Amino acid sequence: MKMNSKNIVIILFILFGLYIFVSAYLNVKKREDSIEQNKFETIALVYKFESNKSNNRYYYKYFYNNKKYLNDENLSGFNRENCIGKFYKIHLSTENPQYSKIFLDQEVTDTAEIINSGFKLIKKKKSKYNSSTNEYSEFNIVEFE
Repeated sequence: MKMNSKNIVIILFILFGLYIFVSAYLNVKKREDSIEQNKFETIALVYKFESNKSNNRYYYKYFYNNKKYLNDENLSGFNRENCIGKFYKIHLSTENPQYSKIFLDQEVTDTAEIINSGFKLIKKKKSKYNSSTNEYSEFNIVEFE
């Protein structure tokens, strides 16, 4: 087979695609190995969900050593938007706490456990307008921060 410029471009394109695939695989493997070898279990709050044709991306925050971390994962087969505002178990790497894995099948509802994981319970005043009386009424809500 004679090598012309078209064949060279095709070969380079295939090699580049292979490089991207192998790099992505090694990055995922490094992340998973770090979590497995340096595992720490804590709790995360799902604060956002985005979906398109190929992704169901869950955004979550958690605390480790009094520092807040934000992370996201592309997962399928869970409650989508219904997960927002709920707490779930995660495993993170103590070596690199940005490496984490959330378990959306392990919801946490115990307030003491949530607070012990670094979240703070705060009380806020909210007001609501009543159009029939033309007045605002205040009420307290409790949230985690």
